[in-house]
Amino acid sequence: MKLNSYAVIFLAFLLPTKVWAELSQGSESDFCYKQNNDDYHRAHDCLTQKKNDLFIQYKRIVDDVNNRILKNYDGPIFKSDDPDLTVGTVYSKYFLESQKDWEKYREKICLGVASEIGEDTYDYQPAIDQCEINLTKRHIDEIKMMDIPTVP
Repeated sequence: MKLNSYAVIFLAFLLPTKVWAELSQGSESDFCYKQNNDDYHRAHDCLTQKKNDLFIQYKRIVDDVNNRILKNYDGPIFKSDDPDLTVGTVYSKYFLESQKDWEKYREKICLGVASEIGEDTYDYQPAIDQCEINLTKRHIDEIKMMDIPTVP
């Protein structure tokens, strides 16, 4: 029984560290710190640029997928009095709303993850940036899994 209690206590301390390590660490951060010889300010600028570049890529993918949704699903909504309402406009509306919700989620969860190390630490913002990079990369994969056909 004591062994089980020790195991639970050990896991209680290990799990928060494990979550922080997985979400707030990554190859982008490693690259930026190695490239800038551990110069914190330059490395942070590098990481922020990588985050911003990825977010631009994400926005382009969202725009592209949304356009494909509108073009591929142009059939009317039956039982609707609005002749301009199509399956694509409804799909697009929910798709774009879900992206806004996901962006809010990404922001909040990364703030939470980084708060584990403390808002007053030097690596607080880089932890947020790397977390956002990690989640955005995975979310781009999720969007690609929607497999909306391209339109010539």
